Amino acid sequence: MAETQAFVYDVTEADFNEKVVERSMQAPVLIDFWADWCGPCKSLSPILEKLANEYAGKFYLAKVNTEQAQQLAAYFQIKSIPDCRLIKNGEMVDGFTGAMPEGQVRKFLDKHLVSQAEQMRLAAAETPDADEREKLLRAAQAMEPRNVLVGLDLAEFLLGKGDLDDVEVLLGILAEEKLDARNGDRLKGLQQRLAFAKQPPVSGDVEGWKKKLEDNPRDFATRFEYADYLVRSGDYEPAFEQLIEVVRLDRAEGRPDRDRARKQLIEWFALCPEPGIVKQARVMLGMYLN
Repeated sequence: MAETQAFVYDVTEADFNEKVVERSMQAPVLIDFWADWCGPCKSLSPILEKLANEYAGKFYLAKVNTEQAQQLAAYFQIKSIPDCRLIKNGEMVDGFTGAMPEGQVRKFLDKHLVSQAEQMRLAAAETPDADEREKLLRAAQAMEPRNVLVGLDLAEFLLGKGDLDDVEVLLGILAEEKLDARNGDRLKGLQQRLAFAKQPPVSGDVEGWKKKLEDNPRDFATRFEYADYLVRSGDYEPAFEQLIEVVRLDRAEGRPDRDRARKQLIEWFALCPEPGIVKQARVMLGMYLN
Protein backbone atom coordinates (compact mmCIF):
# COMPACT_ATOMS: atom_id res chain seq x y z
CA MET A 1 0.00 0.00 0.00
CA ALA A 2 1.43 3.35 -1.02
CA GLU A 3 2.23 5.95 1.58
CA THR A 4 -0.50 8.56 0.96
CA GLN A 5 -1.20 10.18 4.34
CA ALA A 6 0.96 11.76 7.02
CA PHE A 7 -0.45 9.46 9.70
CA VAL A 8 -0.64 6.27 7.61
CA TYR A 9 2.42 4.68 6.04
CA ASP A 10 3.94 1.39 4.91
CA VAL A 11 6.63 -0.27 7.00
CA THR A 12 9.27 -2.77 5.95
CA GLU A 13 11.81 -4.77 7.91
CA ALA A 14 14.46 -2.24 6.90
CA ASP A 15 12.71 0.83 8.35
CA PHE A 16 10.71 -0.79 11.17
CA ASN A 17 12.93 0.60 13.92
CA GLU A 18 12.69 4.15 12.58
CA LYS A 19 9.01 4.20 11.66
CA VAL A 20 7.65 2.18 14.57
CA VAL A 21 9.99 1.93 17.55
CA GLU A 22 11.47 5.44 17.39
CA ARG A 23 8.22 7.09 16.36
CA SER A 24 6.36 5.41 19.24
CA MET A 25 8.45 7.55 21.58
CA GLN A 26 6.54 10.57 20.23
CA ALA A 27 3.06 9.04 19.84
CA PRO A 28 1.60 5.51 19.90
CA VAL A 29 1.97 3.48 16.71
CA LEU A 30 -0.65 0.93 15.70
CA ILE A 31 0.82 -1.80 13.48
CA ASP A 32 -1.64 -3.28 11.02
CA PHE A 33 -0.46 -6.69 9.78
CA TRP A 34 -2.27 -7.38 6.51
CA ALA A 35 -1.96 -9.05 3.09
CA ASP A 36 -3.52 -8.61 -0.35
CA TRP A 37 -5.31 -11.96 -0.21
CA CYS A 38 -6.96 -11.24 3.19
CA GLY A 39 -10.64 -10.35 2.86
CA PRO A 40 -11.16 -9.14 6.47
CA CYS A 41 -8.08 -6.92 6.07
CA LYS A 42 -9.81 -5.10 3.23
CA SER A 43 -12.76 -4.26 5.49
CA LEU A 44 -10.62 -3.25 8.49
CA SER A 45 -7.96 -1.18 6.71
CA PRO A 46 -10.27 1.67 5.60
CA ILE A 47 -11.55 2.00 9.17
CA LEU A 48 -8.02 2.18 10.58
CA GLU A 49 -6.94 4.71 7.97
CA LYS A 50 -10.00 6.88 8.55
CA LEU A 51 -9.39 6.94 12.31
CA ALA A 52 -5.66 7.62 11.92
CA ASN A 53 -6.43 10.73 9.90
CA GLU A 54 -9.32 11.73 12.17
CA TYR A 55 -7.15 11.46 15.29
CA ALA A 56 -4.56 13.54 13.42
CA GLY A 57 -1.36 12.58 15.20
CA LYS A 58 -2.68 11.04 18.39
CA PHE A 59 -1.45 7.78 16.89
CA TYR A 60 0.24 6.59 13.70
CA LEU A 61 -0.85 3.66 11.58
CA ALA A 62 2.03 1.49 10.34
CA LYS A 63 1.01 -0.94 7.58
CA VAL A 64 2.98 -4.20 7.45
CA ASN A 65 2.40 -6.56 4.52
CA THR A 66 3.02 -10.00 6.01
CA GLU A 67 3.90 -11.44 2.58
CA GLN A 68 6.72 -8.93 2.17
CA ALA A 69 7.84 -8.73 5.82
CA GLN A 70 7.77 -12.34 6.94
CA GLN A 71 10.47 -11.88 9.57
CA LEU A 72 8.42 -9.17 11.27
CA ALA A 73 5.33 -11.37 11.16
CA ALA A 74 7.33 -14.19 12.72
CA TYR A 75 8.81 -11.92 15.39
CA PHE A 76 5.32 -10.79 16.47
CA GLN A 77 4.04 -14.38 16.17
CA ILE A 78 1.31 -13.43 13.73
CA LYS A 79 -0.87 -16.50 13.20
CA SER A 80 -3.88 -14.90 11.47
CA ILE A 81 -4.65 -11.55 9.96
CA PRO A 82 -5.70 -8.85 10.30
CA ASP A 83 -3.68 -8.52 13.47
CA CYS A 84 -3.08 -5.13 15.08
CA ARG A 85 -0.47 -4.32 17.74
CA LEU A 86 -0.19 -1.02 19.61
CA ILE A 87 3.34 0.19 20.42
CA LYS A 88 3.98 2.91 23.01
CA ASN A 89 7.43 4.09 24.08
CA GLY A 90 9.00 1.23 22.18
CA GLU A 91 6.94 -1.50 23.84
CA MET A 92 3.84 -3.43 22.78
CA VAL A 93 0.98 -2.58 25.14
CA ASP A 94 -2.10 -4.10 23.52
CA GLY A 95 -3.57 -5.52 20.33
CA PHE A 96 -6.49 -7.25 18.66
CA THR A 97 -7.07 -9.73 15.86
CA GLY A 98 -9.79 -9.90 13.23
CA ALA A 99 -11.88 -7.22 11.60
CA MET A 100 -13.86 -5.08 14.06
CA PRO A 101 -16.51 -2.41 13.46
CA GLU A 102 -15.46 1.22 13.76
CA GLY A 103 -17.05 1.69 17.18
CA GLN A 104 -15.03 -1.13 18.72
CA VAL A 105 -11.80 0.06 17.10
CA ARG A 106 -12.46 3.55 18.42
CA LYS A 107 -12.99 2.22 21.96
CA PHE A 108 -9.75 0.23 21.71
CA LEU A 109 -7.85 3.36 20.68
CA ASP A 110 -9.50 5.67 23.20
CA LYS A 111 -8.54 3.33 26.01
CA HIS A 112 -4.90 4.09 25.26
CA LEU A 113 -4.95 7.50 23.59
CA VAL A 114 -7.51 9.48 25.56
CA SER A 115 -6.80 11.09 28.93
CA GLN A 116 -8.60 9.88 32.03
CA ALA A 117 -10.72 13.03 32.07
CA GLU A 118 -11.75 12.45 28.47
CA GLN A 119 -12.60 8.83 29.24
CA MET A 120 -14.83 10.04 32.06
CA ARG A 121 -16.51 12.50 29.68
CA LEU A 122 -17.23 9.71 27.20
CA ALA A 123 -18.56 7.51 29.99
CA ALA A 124 -20.83 10.33 31.16
CA ALA A 125 -22.32 10.61 27.69
CA GLU A 126 -23.31 6.95 27.78
CA THR A 127 -24.80 6.73 31.28
CA PRO A 128 -28.57 7.20 31.62
CA ASP A 129 -28.28 8.16 35.29
CA ALA A 130 -28.25 11.96 35.69
CA ASP A 131 -26.51 11.93 39.08
CA GLU A 132 -23.75 9.66 37.79
CA ARG A 133 -23.35 11.80 34.67
CA GLU A 134 -22.90 14.93 36.76
CA LYS A 135 -20.45 13.17 39.07
CA LEU A 136 -18.33 12.01 36.13
CA LEU A 137 -18.35 15.39 34.40
CA ARG A 138 -17.51 17.33 37.56
CA ALA A 139 -14.65 14.95 38.34
CA ALA A 140 -13.34 15.25 34.78
CA GLN A 141 -13.58 19.05 34.90
CA ALA A 142 -11.70 19.16 38.21
CA MET A 143 -9.02 16.93 36.68
CA GLU A 144 -8.67 19.01 33.49
CA PRO A 145 -10.20 22.47 34.03
CA ARG A 146 -9.18 23.58 30.53
CA ASN A 147 -10.56 20.56 28.69
CA VAL A 148 -12.97 22.29 26.31
CA LEU A 149 -15.20 19.30 25.57
CA VAL A 150 -15.56 18.45 29.26
CA GLY A 151 -16.45 22.06 30.03
CA LEU A 152 -19.01 22.28 27.25
CA ASP A 153 -20.64 18.98 28.21
CA LEU A 154 -20.81 19.96 31.89
CA ALA A 155 -22.19 23.41 31.07
CA GLU A 156 -24.88 21.90 28.87
CA PHE A 157 -25.84 19.38 31.55
CA LEU A 158 -26.01 22.02 34.28
CA LEU A 159 -27.99 24.35 32.04
CA GLY A 160 -30.62 21.67 31.62
CA LYS A 161 -30.59 21.16 35.38
CA GLY A 162 -31.02 24.87 36.05
CA ASP A 163 -27.71 25.52 37.86
CA LEU A 164 -27.27 28.84 36.08
CA ASP A 165 -24.57 30.30 38.35
CA ASP A 166 -22.28 27.31 37.76
CA VAL A 167 -22.98 27.50 34.03
CA GLU A 168 -22.01 31.16 33.94
CA VAL A 169 -18.68 30.42 35.62
CA LEU A 170 -17.94 27.56 33.23
CA LEU A 171 -18.81 29.56 30.13
CA GLY A 172 -16.62 32.40 31.37
CA ILE A 173 -13.67 30.00 31.60
CA LEU A 174 -14.39 28.55 28.15
CA ALA A 175 -14.69 32.01 26.59
CA GLU A 176 -11.01 32.59 27.40
CA GLU A 177 -9.92 29.46 25.51
CA LYS A 178 -9.00 29.34 21.84
CA LEU A 179 -11.79 27.24 20.33
CA ASP A 180 -12.20 25.78 16.88
CA ALA A 181 -15.22 26.80 14.80
CA ARG A 182 -17.40 23.90 15.91
CA ASN A 183 -16.78 24.35 19.63
CA GLY A 184 -16.98 28.12 19.25
CA ASP A 185 -20.46 27.77 17.80
CA ARG A 186 -21.42 25.43 20.60
CA LEU A 187 -20.17 27.91 23.20
CA LYS A 188 -22.13 30.72 21.54
CA GLY A 189 -25.28 28.59 21.61
CA LEU A 190 -24.82 27.85 25.31
CA GLN A 191 -24.25 31.55 26.04
CA GLN A 192 -27.50 32.37 24.25
CA ARG A 193 -29.36 29.67 26.14
CA LEU A 194 -27.97 30.93 29.45
CA ALA A 195 -29.05 34.51 28.69
CA PHE A 196 -32.47 33.22 27.75
CA ALA A 197 -32.75 31.09 30.91
CA LYS A 198 -31.82 34.06 33.13
CA GLN A 199 -34.75 36.12 31.90
CA PRO A 200 -37.65 36.49 34.36
CA PRO A 201 -40.24 33.68 34.23
CA VAL A 202 -43.29 34.37 32.13
CA SER A 203 -46.95 33.65 32.60
CA GLY A 204 -49.78 33.68 30.13
CA ASP A 205 -53.32 32.77 29.29
CA VAL A 206 -52.71 29.49 27.46
CA GLU A 207 -56.38 28.64 27.10
CA GLY A 208 -57.12 32.17 25.93
CA TRP A 209 -54.43 31.96 23.26
CA LYS A 210 -55.72 28.60 22.08
CA LYS A 211 -59.27 29.95 21.85
CA LYS A 212 -58.14 32.97 19.83
CA LEU A 213 -56.27 30.73 17.38
CA GLU A 214 -59.26 28.43 17.00
CA ASP A 215 -61.38 31.45 16.09
CA ASN A 216 -58.73 32.99 13.83
CA PRO A 217 -55.75 30.81 12.74
CA ARG A 218 -54.21 33.88 11.08
CA ASP A 219 -53.99 35.81 14.35
CA PHE A 220 -50.22 35.98 14.02
CA ALA A 221 -49.73 38.34 16.95
CA THR A 222 -51.24 35.71 19.23
CA ARG A 223 -49.10 32.96 17.66
CA PHE A 224 -45.94 34.97 18.34
CA GLU A 225 -47.00 35.68 21.90
CA TYR A 226 -47.92 32.04 22.53
CA ALA A 227 -44.70 30.77 20.92
CA ASP A 228 -42.60 33.11 23.08
CA TYR A 229 -44.33 31.81 26.20
CA LEU A 230 -43.74 28.19 25.13
CA VAL A 231 -40.06 28.59 24.37
CA ARG A 232 -39.45 30.45 27.64
CA SER A 233 -41.12 27.51 29.36
CA GLY A 234 -38.74 25.11 27.61
CA ASP A 235 -41.43 23.70 25.29
CA TYR A 236 -39.48 24.15 22.07
CA GLU A 237 -41.38 21.75 19.83
CA PRO A 238 -44.84 23.36 20.19
CA ALA A 239 -43.21 26.80 20.02
CA PHE A 240 -41.61 25.88 16.70
CA GLU A 241 -44.95 24.56 15.49
CA GLN A 242 -46.63 27.90 16.16
CA LEU A 243 -44.11 29.87 14.11
CA ILE A 244 -43.97 27.30 11.33
CA GLU A 245 -47.73 27.75 11.10
CA VAL A 246 -47.16 31.48 10.65
CA VAL A 247 -44.79 30.70 7.77
CA ARG A 248 -47.38 28.40 6.24
CA LEU A 249 -50.34 30.74 6.58
CA ASP A 250 -48.86 34.17 5.89
CA ARG A 251 -50.00 35.19 2.43
CA ALA A 252 -49.92 38.98 2.88
CA GLU A 253 -48.12 41.26 0.45
CA GLY A 254 -44.44 41.11 1.33
CA ARG A 255 -45.24 38.47 3.95
CA PRO A 256 -43.68 40.37 6.89
CA ASP A 257 -44.92 37.94 9.53
CA ARG A 258 -43.49 35.01 7.63
CA ASP A 259 -40.05 36.63 7.53
CA ARG A 260 -40.24 37.54 11.20
CA ALA A 261 -41.17 33.94 12.08
CA ARG A 262 -38.31 32.58 9.97
CA LYS A 263 -35.74 34.80 11.69
CA GLN A 264 -37.12 33.96 15.14
CA LEU A 265 -37.03 30.23 14.43
CA ILE A 266 -33.39 30.40 13.34
CA GLU A 267 -32.53 32.19 16.59
CA TRP A 268 -34.42 29.64 18.67
CA PHE A 269 -32.86 26.68 16.86
CA ALA A 270 -29.55 27.66 18.47
CA LEU A 271 -31.17 27.58 21.90
CA CYS A 272 -32.94 24.23 21.67
CA PRO A 273 -31.04 21.41 23.42
CA GLU A 274 -32.82 18.69 21.40
CA PRO A 275 -31.15 18.17 17.99
CA GLY A 276 -33.97 15.90 16.80
CA ILE A 277 -36.61 18.58 17.41
CA VAL A 278 -34.48 21.18 15.63
CA LYS A 279 -33.89 18.89 12.66
CA GLN A 280 -37.59 18.20 12.20
CA ALA A 281 -38.46 21.90 12.53
CA ARG A 282 -35.83 22.81 9.94
CA VAL A 283 -37.32 20.30 7.52
CA MET A 284 -40.82 21.73 8.01
CA LEU A 285 -39.58 25.30 7.71
CA GLY A 286 -37.73 24.51 4.51
CA MET A 287 -40.79 22.80 3.06
CA TYR A 288 -43.05 25.83 3.63
CA LEU A 289 -40.44 28.35 2.51
CA ASN A 290 -40.03 26.67 -0.88
